Amino acid sequence: MSSEFDGLAAFVRRTCGADLSVYDERFLADIVRKRAGEGEGPATWRLLRRFERYPEELDSFVDSLRVGYSEFFRDPLSFACLERVALPAVAEAKRRRGEREIRIWSAACAEGQEAYSVAILCEEFLPKNGTGMTYRLFASDIDEGRIETGRRGIYPRSALGEVALRRLEAFFEPEGEGFRVVARIRDRVDFSRFDLLSPAASCPPASIYGSFDIVLCCNILFYYAGDSRERILKEVLSCVERDGCLVVGEAEREIVEGRGMREFVASSAVFRIAD
Repeated sequence: MSSEFDGLAAFVRRTCGADLSVYDERFLADIVRKRAGEGEGPATWRLLRRFERYPEELDSFVDSLRVGYSEFFRDPLSFACLERVALPAVAEAKRRRGEREIRIWSAACAEGQEAYSVAILCEEFLPKNGTGMTYRLFASDIDEGRIETGRRGIYPRSALGEVALRRLEAFFEPEGEGFRVVARIRDRVDFSRFDLLSPAASCPPASIYGSFDIVLCCNILFYYAGDSRERILKEVLSCVERDGCLVVGEAEREIVEGRGMREFVASSAVFRIAD
């Protein structure tokens, strides 16, 4: 981390224990500028003065670093590849080994949109093509509030723009002014809080052990600095089964390429271990 953040980083660590050095500097600088507002002097200095006047804004600043934006069926090419290529390949590999359950981890699930999107793919594919196979999906995030939203599975109509009408009718039910994911899918998804930089475990304790067939770690890696990014990626990759796959954000493909992985389909951001 460059010296311009030293004072701010020391203050934040001393005051609330958060470590700013784990974040990508461009991302951190952008958040600092937005939070500091206009004025004279360096943005970090202005932000420190703001914390002195409004101590409650420190927690808000730290929360803003934990990006939690997501959408249903975000990155259409990735989900098309999952639906038509990766999921069938994973199911076939499991069938050959005589195994009956596909294990999936949504590693930065935000409010659950990604996890439920993958669950819908499984609900559509496995009854017709899985020869009796089932699935279990673990969804984790560092923010407990987002986890609770995911558990409830209730979303405003505006959040469902990428959900096809047939899927909306099959997998959601009206709830107030929005829609709720139907119970049979909610019951398949285990939500839990987990820090991807945790030194204690490489995957959510709720999963008991790693060995996932599909791991989604999407649109989160580029927010972290090199060392932290490498640590996250190493731990996540250690959880992917030999015949499994890793899904990242489309803007994160270059981070994964050249690590013994290759894409199922070019530019899909859905990777498997290279033969």
